[in-house]
Amino acid sequence: PCNAIDDGFFKWTQNPDRMVGFDARSHTISLDKNSTKWSYSYLSTTEKTNQYSITLSRYSFLHRDYLYWYYTDNDERIASIRKAVTSNLNCEDIAMSFMVSYYTDGRPPLLADYWALRMTQIKLYIEDGTGISSSIHHKSIRDTCVDDFAILFHLKDKLRTAQYVHYNHGDVSMFQCGTSVATNNDYKHQKDYNIIRNDRQKNHIE
Repeated sequence: PCNAIDDGFFKWTQNPDRMVGFDARSHTISLDKNSTKWSYSYLSTTEKTNQYSITLSRYSFLHRDYLYWYYTDNDERIASIRKAVTSNLNCEDIAMSFMVSYYTDGRPPLLADYWALRMTQIKLYIEDGTGISSSIHHKSIRDTCVDDFAILFHLKDKLRTAQYVHYNHGDVSMFQCGTSVATNNDYKHQKDYNIIRNDRQKNHIE
C-alpha cells in the first residue's frame, strides 16, 4: 500500500492546486419541481456509470491552505457548511472535495492510478452497527449535503463529471484513472495554485 500512496502523492506534487484521491464517488441529478436536485451516489453507481465527481478524504492529498481556508473563513456559507458537518458528524469529505472543485473552475478531483486505487480499497474493521455509514440516516444526510454544498459553492452549473475507469484495447488501464491533468486545450482555464492563493487572499467566496 505504501507504493500506492506514493503514486497519489506524486500526482499531487505535480498538481498542488487539485485534490488527489483514491476513493471516487459521484452525484446524481434529478428534476424536483422545476429545479435540479443533487444526491449522493455510492461506489456501485460510480462503477456502473463510469463517471465520478467527488473523492472521499480518507485517502487523499490536498494543499494545507485549503484546510486553513475551510476552518478560518468567516463567510456565512462556509460557516454553515462547517456547522452541518459538525452537527451530522458527516460530509466533511464532500465539503472538501467541492471546495477544491470550486477553486479550480469546477474540475473534479484527480485520482491515483487504477492499480493504486485497487490496492488502497481496504477498510479498517469496525464492529457492526458502530460506523457512521451504518446509520439509517446516512444516505439522506449525504444527499442533503451534496445538494446544499453544491448550491453554496456555485457548482450546479459548473462541476464536471469525468470518466472513472479507462480502457486500453478492451482491458482496464492500470496506469490511468479519472480525469487527466489539463491538456493544451484547457490549460488556459487552469489556475496555477499561486494564482488561486493570491485570489483567495484578496477575495472571499463570491
